[in-house]
Order: sequence, then structure tokens, then C-alpha cells
Amino acid sequence: MRRNGHPVGRLLPVLAIVLVSCAREEMPPGTGPDFEAPVVVEMFPLHGSAVPDMDEDAFLRFDEPLGDPRSVSRVIETSPAWLYEINAGRKNVRIRPRDGWQPDVVYMFRIPPGLRDLVRNQTSEPIELLFTTGQEISGTRTMGTVWDRETVRTVRGAAFRVIGSDSVPYAAVADTGGHFVLPALPVGEYWAYAFRDQNQNTVLDRDFEPHDSGRVLLPDSTSIVRLDLWLTSPDSTPPQLVSATATDSLRLRLEFDDLL
Repeated sequence: MRRNGHPVGRLLPVLAIVLVSCAREEMPPGTGPDFEAPVVVEMFPLHGSAVPDMDEDAFLRFDEPLGDPRSVSRVIETSPAWLYEINAGRKNVRIRPRDGWQPDVVYMFRIPPGLRDLVRNQTSEPIELLFTTGQEISGTRTMGTVWDRETVRTVRGAAFRVIGSDSVPYAAVADTGGHFVLPALPVGEYWAYAFRDQNQNTVLDRDFEPHDSGRVLLPDSTSIVRLDLWLTSPDSTPPQLVSATATDSLRLRLEFDDLL
């Protein structure tokens, strides 16, 4: 068949080639495949700096767009354990306390490993921003491990708090190995505690959440303290003897209704 003097059958293969080539997604000229995770190229304040007159948003700027910016507000760890406004865009994360920056406080923000870009490259190390609104940053370090008293296993995701005379609730979260660290706490004496935040309200509910506590003393700016905290469920009754069994002529096996 002919139409307008041209064979119709010869046009169909050409049209198919044009449609396929238009649908193919090409890399921009001069670029190659992306195998690198997002990298922080700018932050404010600088990590480890002192900003006594802090009034602006803290921010992190990345070298490429993030795959899911909304996930940042869900996973970011904040210290002190106050409420924050966290706004994440394509390449920026901005942070501000809802009640404003407080004087003489150490602030720490931590994004755990796993932050992804558009092609699912993800970070393998945490991203941290640490600064103080006091006069200088301290070199102290408070670290340790959270354990489950009953299973004798470390507790991933346990909440850790340190509170001193100024009632500032410095906070950390136990990592996959149950380890936590709080750097740069001001010199002083603190009450520290860890708990399994079962209802996700960031506050210890002593009536039902497993917890443990201890004392932290940081006498100077180079102090390093290590803690082992053993989470135990609340219990208001003493252990009661349930059974006694003779295992041989010299031994008895005593079983109680509670952990000793």
C-alpha cells in the first residue's frame, strides 16, 4: 500500500526506534555512575566549636540530594533530650530547639549510619554535629554499655540520660552493640540512668520500664568515665522460695520466683 507516494510499511520500524530511544534515561554529559554515599560539605556551627551567642539554625549541607529527607527527623539523635524543629530538604538539614538555644549547654546531633542518596548509596559511619553555647568545649568522655540483666545480652536502642545540678538531660542512644558515648559534658557530678523506652515517649516510666542508674563524676576536663548499666524490670516484692529439691546427699536446688 502507498500513501502520499511513500510505502507505509517502511515508516513503522523507524517510528519504533525513535520511541525506544526517547524512553531511555541517559546520564548527564560528563558524569558517571554514582557509587558514593552523601557527604557533609558544610556545617554550622563547626563541630567542636563554642558559640555563646547562638541564635541561628544549626545545619548540615550535603554534596548531593538525599533519598528520603523526611527520614532524618525520625532517626536523628538529639542531646539534650528536648523538643527540636528539624527541617530536611534535598541537600540540607536544619535544626533548632523549640524553646530556643539555652546558654552554657552542650548540644549534640547524630544521624546514625544508613543515610541514603537518590540511588540508595548509604553512609556507613554516623554523622555528628557537636558544639557548646558556653565559653569552651570540654574534653570529658562518658561511655559504657547497656545490658539486659535477665538475658545478659547487650541492649540495642536503649535510652541513656545524664543529669547534673542544672537539670539538663544530656542524652545518647545505645548502638547495635549496646554501647553509648556522651562526649564533652561539662565538669561536674551527674546522675546517669539507662532504660528501655518501651512506649517511645523518651521519658523513663519507672513503674514498668526496665532501667538502671549510677553516679558519674567528672572532676576535670580530661575525665573519662566507663559504665555498665544492667536493665532490670521494676519489682516491688522480694524473691519468694518456690521449690527445694535434693540433687544429691549434699546439695539442695532452691528455685525462686524472681531474679536474685
